[in-house]
Amino acid sequence: MPLERREKMFITKKTLLGAAVVGSVASLAVAQHVFADDVKVATSQPQFELIENKTLNHAREYYADQLKHSSVPKEVVESALSMMRAGRTTETVSKAYDAAVQHELDTYAEIRAAEQAEKDKLEAEKKAEEERIAAEEAAAEKAEEERIANEKKEAEERQAQLEAQSVYSNAQVSLAQFLMQGVVYSGGFKFTYYSQSVLPGGGLQIPGRHVNAAGYVSDGDGYIVLAGSAPIGTVYDTPFGFKGKIYDRGTYGNHLDVYIR
Repeated sequence: MPLERREKMFITKKTLLGAAVVGSVASLAVAQHVFADDVKVATSQPQFELIENKTLNHAREYYADQLKHSSVPKEVVESALSMMRAGRTTETVSKAYDAAVQHELDTYAEIRAAEQAEKDKLEAEKKAEEERIAAEEAAAEKAEEERIANEKKEAEERQAQLEAQSVYSNAQVSLAQFLMQGVVYSGGFKFTYYSQSVLPGGGLQIPGRHVNAAGYVSDGDGYIVLAGSAPIGTVYDTPFGFKGKIYDRGTYGNHLDVYIR
């Protein structure tokens, strides 16, 4: 029970005619000459009341000063001061102050939460934009690679068509005739053939190796591959529409083996 209640003097419900104070501050006060039968005796300790009042006033002043110099909204401060003035105990005053401070803490927490939400939103938007740009760049890079590949393919197809036209217009012997005859004599040379399907020739150093439109294994410069006893790289005219170059061994003298598909 609060000190002010413990110190409250209880008086009779009816009129008290007189009272005498005996001894020191802590003496008993005895009620005398009452008209009614309901008479009570109580103690009075005024020095405790004085200390309590000073403590209460000091608490009010201290908390009020703290609130006036804080960032707590004016209307919240006014409400807290009103509750402090109405409070009769330091506990009540303290609770009023705590409520105002908690209001400010809650407001600050809400502001921080809103700031964090905005920060998260901006970061998410930034990430989405970066991902969009990366996707566009990847798509553009892929499209460029496809364009280059298509151009290369078209160039190879055009080259193949040109080679095929050259074969058909300049060749004295077609590959079909060569395969049927097995041996062709031309320009003082004997031409036979061997197939990469039977002898893959993986160890041959043929730059740009491919099978041309006419069906002959060729290098990157368009020379068809020959096997013979002449030095590697020796070039010969052939009746097949292409010049040939020695890349392999297996025949001797004027006998040249032609590498086909």
